[in-house]
Amino acid sequence: MLVPIRFNLLCLVSVLLLTCIILPHVSFAQISDTSAVPEKDIWDIFKSDKELKLETRDSSKKVHKVFLPVVSYNPSTGFEFGVLNNTAFYLGDHLTTRLSVVNVRLSYTTNKQFFSYIRSNIITDNNRLNFTGDWRWYISSQPTFGLGTQTNAQDDINLDYSLLRFYENVVVRLAGPFYAGAGLYIDKYYNIADHGTAEDPYQQYAEKYGFDPSEYNSNGLGLTLQVDSRDNTINAYKGIYASLGQRFYMKGLGGSSNWSQFLAEFRAYQRLSRNAHRRLAFWVYANLIISGTAPYMSLPAIGWDTYSNAGRGYEQGRFRGKQLVYAETEYRFPIVNSGLLGGVMFVNATTASNDDGSVKLFNTIRPGYGAGLRIKLNKLSRTNITVDYGRGQQNSSGIYFNVQEAF
Repeated sequence: MLVPIRFNLLCLVSVLLLTCIILPHVSFAQISDTSAVPEKDIWDIFKSDKELKLETRDSSKKVHKVFLPVVSYNPSTGFEFGVLNNTAFYLGDHLTTRLSVVNVRLSYTTNKQFFSYIRSNIITDNNRLNFTGDWRWYISSQPTFGLGTQTNAQDDINLDYSLLRFYENVVVRLAGPFYAGAGLYIDKYYNIADHGTAEDPYQQYAEKYGFDPSEYNSNGLGLTLQVDSRDNTINAYKGIYASLGQRFYMKGLGGSSNWSQFLAEFRAYQRLSRNAHRRLAFWVYANLIISGTAPYMSLPAIGWDTYSNAGRGYEQGRFRGKQLVYAETEYRFPIVNSGLLGGVMFVNATTASNDDGSVKLFNTIRPGYGAGLRIKLNKLSRTNITVDYGRGQQNSSGIYFNVQEAF
């Protein structure tokens, strides 16, 4: 039974990869826009017709701030409650400079977990410099299932941990959409408590490779090459984003081991209507440990990308391995002509390796799928409130709340 499923999903991933490669050179037949209804966001509901007519759409000098409550659910957190701040602004002429965005989130869950983060994408005048930050403090827990995508949901073992993360990357515009840069990446995992036995995968991994199972650090430097022609970093209507990077984690920087990581990512956006309210979005990335040995929690895993969006349909960390490849495609469409309400449908696939168990990439591929609602929070910055429901194999499911698109 696994053979045809594996074959079909491998074909799906191959099609996604080929589509991303040829997409910039293909012209799609566009669906005609049937209405010239002005675009609206949630705040327009409370404005009079006179106020809407007088409203200026020049957002080049505005700072768009939004505070929202957070309510979401997935199996690893239970119900999550908190607050999220989304701030978007321009640091240059809005005709030649992409929008900068900062997200701040504080939340607490019914599983007694605390999450806080600051994630930023700061773009200077004429897109000359791009600073990307990912700062986190977690007091949390999550189940671990072992390595590779062949693992079973019933084999979960709960792992308590705290995390301090400081990632800061800067790229410089070389010419056109081409960028190059470097970054600093620091992770400190501490207060780790494994609720399994000495025979479970986490303890066996720590013993085999000589890690203290209660705490470890991954500290490194990295180099990045990028191509970024997106028209908007929050909600792209067109363009591509491609990135190649290598990170070098070292004991000399305070890390627990020496190892290196290769990352490759590609995103593309294709309009299906002239106003881009109907469009396809594609996302493929690879996260590969290419030398040395990384601590267990530093191994590539779904849900541990910058915005924690990979693997909708599964809980964070459900699939983990020395190498991981992920692909997703999403159809985005309006529910009302003004763009106030929209929807998405998505499908994704994950594969991860387990070298200790002789499980290679693409031996097992796990699919996910789902749909979501989009509520226009700010029409000028294109910011949406996103609420998604995803499902995966082995009765896995989750509800995901965010401000900003999944990719």
